[in-house]
Amino acid sequence: MEKREETMEFRQKVLQYIKEYQMLRKKDTIIIGLSGGADSICLLFLLKSLQEEFELSLQAVHVNHNLRGEEAKQDEQFVRELCAKLQIPLFVKSVDVAEVARAKGMSEEEAGRKIRYDCFEKIRKEKLQGKIAVAHHKNDQAETVLHHLCRGTSVAGAAGMRPVSGNIIRPFLCVTREEIEADLKCRKQEYRTDRTNFENKYLRNRIRNQIIPILKEQVNAQVVEHLSEAARDFGELAEYLEQQGNLSYKKMVKKESEQQYRLNLLLFREEMQIIKQWVIKKVLENLSGQHKNIDKKHIMNTIALIDKQVGKKQMLPYEITVWKEHDALLFEKTGIEEKQEEVPQILIQKEGISQLADGSIVLKTCFTNREKEKENHKVQEKILRKNCTKWFDYDKIENTVYLRKMQKGDYLQIDLAGHHKSASKACKDAKISAREQKHMWIVADGSHVLWIPGVRVSEYYKVSDNTERIWEISMEFLDSEE
Repeated sequence: MEKREETMEFRQKVLQYIKEYQMLRKKDTIIIGLSGGADSICLLFLLKSLQEEFELSLQAVHVNHNLRGEEAKQDEQFVRELCAKLQIPLFVKSVDVAEVARAKGMSEEEAGRKIRYDCFEKIRKEKLQGKIAVAHHKNDQAETVLHHLCRGTSVAGAAGMRPVSGNIIRPFLCVTREEIEADLKCRKQEYRTDRTNFENKYLRNRIRNQIIPILKEQVNAQVVEHLSEAARDFGELAEYLEQQGNLSYKKMVKKESEQQYRLNLLLFREEMQIIKQWVIKKVLENLSGQHKNIDKKHIMNTIALIDKQVGKKQMLPYEITVWKEHDALLFEKTGIEEKQEEVPQILIQKEGISQLADGSIVLKTCFTNREKEKENHKVQEKILRKNCTKWFDYDKIENTVYLRKMQKGDYLQIDLAGHHKSASKACKDAKISAREQKHMWIVADGSHVLWIPGVRVSEYYKVSDNTERIWEISMEFLDSEE
């Protein structure tokens, strides 16, 4: 009688947790990951006990990794017999995980996990969009949190595994491995033990078998409980952060194209540091379509860019470049990490004559006065592109100025408020095709374009009432197709 009460107490504890996170609804289809170990066997019995109450449709899935020879075959046979006894349909998939791992350059552990979840998801879709139930428990959670913290993680990483993650539910995150084994003992139910769980070649096993026992013995006997509780708190904090982060993201981030996002720095500067980090990470994830390999250092380097000069850039994973503008950060998936073709370019002399090696373009430069600039500007409105002159505020130039072909990352200022536009977009707005752009010549100060002949001049370099030195550039196209 006492054992039955223990089993009922265990069931009630898990049921309360399921209801708290709304894991199950009436007539749900549940795909159960069934390895044959204590955790998954206990989960199978638990869901079977709830089948009538929730009118559940249960489907067990067993993946034979073929890593343990005869033992793996015995595991498969064990779950086949148990599912037949409980009248629960079983799908079995046999995969040579070792071979898959070698072919894809993955660890066996990583390959096995991917194969399992791909299989679960395939069956889930076939079962009219059901849910996937896995048997992770408090001990697993403690190991996960400890692993993430030691490796370096965000608030979301410190939350470990969530009770509900998309289509995946984890009803056992409220109980320990000891409670699970105790429940099976009360049921007099056997289970399979994977001997590789005791081998320390896997990092997860080393944390489980070596590190946590030391922490229990020398730091706190309740370390598993405490880490699990901390994960729950971090999870709630992560959810709140996501809510606030999404609100800030909507206010300050503008998606200009599939390859380009713009972040308003005036609004960004007012945010808390943790929100800043969240927003930057979200931009990078949305632009790249990836979550891995976007580290905190990438996020912090991007934030540091806001205090640098206009035109400075930061290279990031997935061929993303971030440009500092006057009042914004421009995120662009440029492909600039790829090796670019070398293009001809010439250094424009401060004063004198500069020209391409083939003589097709000649530039004449000098300093002029304001009266001459105004007079010549009127005349230039009537002169064709084959021969044109422009004037610039020389003191705003930061680097050496080159005549060159357009490159990815080139930009120019389009108004007095400091807004920027990529050179390619400016050309596109001028009805110049991508093919034609490859042959266009520009005058550029680093990545900041002074002048796209025939298109426009950067507002940043234009002569104003405050200009002290007016720099004149005359350009002639001689027998050129450009």
